[in-house]
Amino acid sequence: MRRWLVLAIAGCTTSIDAPPVALRVEPASLDLQVVLGAAPPAAAIHVYATSLGGEREVTNDATFTLAGPALGSVVDGQFSSDGLTGGAATIAVAYGDASTTIPIVANVYERRVVDGAPAGLADTFAAATSIAGDAGMSPADGCVLPPDLGALALDFTAADTDDAEEARIVAPYLDIAIDAAGSAGPREVALTAAEWQAIARTALGGSIGVTVASLQTTAPATAHVASASYGVAELPASSILVGVLVGSAPPAFERYDTPTASLEPMLVGPNGACVGCHIAISADGSRIAAGVASANGGPAGILFDGHSGAILATSDTSPTPWVAAAFDPSGAMIGANEGVLALRDGTTAAVMAPIVTGELATSPTVSPDGSLLAYAEVDAGSDTNDDPLGDALHVRSWSAATAAVGPPTELVRDGRGVVMPAFSPDGRWIAYGHTANPSSEEPTGAAAVRADGTGTIVELTSDPADGLARWASPIAATRVADRDAEPMVWIAFASERAVASAPAGTRQLWLEAFFPDRGVIAPAFHLAGQGSAEMLHGPLALQ
Repeated sequence: MRRWLVLAIAGCTTSIDAPPVALRVEPASLDLQVVLGAAPPAAAIHVYATSLGGEREVTNDATFTLAGPALGSVVDGQFSSDGLTGGAATIAVAYGDASTTIPIVANVYERRVVDGAPAGLADTFAAATSIAGDAGMSPADGCVLPPDLGALALDFTAADTDDAEEARIVAPYLDIAIDAAGSAGPREVALTAAEWQAIARTALGGSIGVTVASLQTTAPATAHVASASYGVAELPASSILVGVLVGSAPPAFERYDTPTASLEPMLVGPNGACVGCHIAISADGSRIAAGVASANGGPAGILFDGHSGAILATSDTSPTPWVAAAFDPSGAMIGANEGVLALRDGTTAAVMAPIVTGELATSPTVSPDGSLLAYAEVDAGSDTNDDPLGDALHVRSWSAATAAVGPPTELVRDGRGVVMPAFSPDGRWIAYGHTANPSSEEPTGAAAVRADGTGTIVELTSDPADGLARWASPIAATRVADRDAEPMVWIAFASERAVASAPAGTRQLWLEAFFPDRGVIAPAFHLAGQGSAEMLHGPLALQ
């Protein structure tokens, strides 16, 4: 409450509000230790106003505004940490016309010991002499990670005689260490959801340093240590639609939900038939078209509701079948069969008009603005017209209103085949798969080319075990590793690369960052939470 100054002038008494001259805040700064798993720290803030009437506490009438990283909240003069975020911020304090600021620093700290680890393991590692070790770390050095991961696993190798291991993650305002008992074979340290959230919130747009160490507890003087640096992007990754095989169960569509690191069933293939190949999703996400085995033998297509899973149409019941399909932004569908394209109703799959290309075409894709149609061109005489595999990638102007195309432009012809192309979310790029076998649609690697034919082709995958790669987020200006914001997009692909959490040769989802303006691909990493599920080769972004 404000004091009043009373003046007596010529027999009159007048009250004048005395505004504060300055504010004093106790404490003058906050330096908090945020220990993961413990109660979030809190601190009381007291505000004093100095005016002509002296100094008085005005905490209850002051306002508080946190500027900078969202370290927590201030309510009624009490700052409370969110228990996860580290960083440096300021609290702006105002009362009347007077204001001031106080700095606040929060450091996130954790020392977690996994059940079964020897007692005092943290001290053992701290006392050991470090020597370089070739740990084959995954994620690899230079990897970029999305902020919305539900889980992250650190994989590495170590000598079988090393029976203890430690993973440590550090960044400004962050220090997390995890100690565990080791065993022979591949090693894996899984971060908890809270640990990853603390890392992502504290290092958002920056980078983290990661070290993994192993030692033999009977001879602990030396620890084998390897290190890597990872960027933490501001851009979240989308959830992913993918065909999945789990044991002997029928193939099914499942959603890999990135924030929970889990697979969620969506649709089982009709009559146990395989689904998950050459997938397409309508612009509004309400309908999904996919390849499916025909009841009559050979490939076919299926159209179903993306929310309920209800089957809307199948190629087997259509007078004019289709195999591969794409959606126009208008909602219409384009189907391909035996090298012929047709514009179809997006709900019933009924043919509305032929699309005259003058060449054999399969595996169509339409740009997000509906102005371009691309497809895999099939050379005359090829025997793959009923598959989404072609010999070259062609793009043409396109109008769904008239089902008309312009002259073709050939973007790719390199002898490695073109399978299942897909436009990027901004329409500037087309990703497509390779195949080493001209009679198979199974992708072996993937690349991306600019839709206007300029620039150089970018190989999206780098390992022979990798398959088809697809866009897994919007393209947006993003900060990573403290660089200025630049366009970035997430790329998802299926790969048989080895990981400790899955049997060797298991095809699972991996994610990588692509910076299209620079044509740079960051090292890929395995998405946690897939168990022993086997992924088919058609991941697509799914909101």
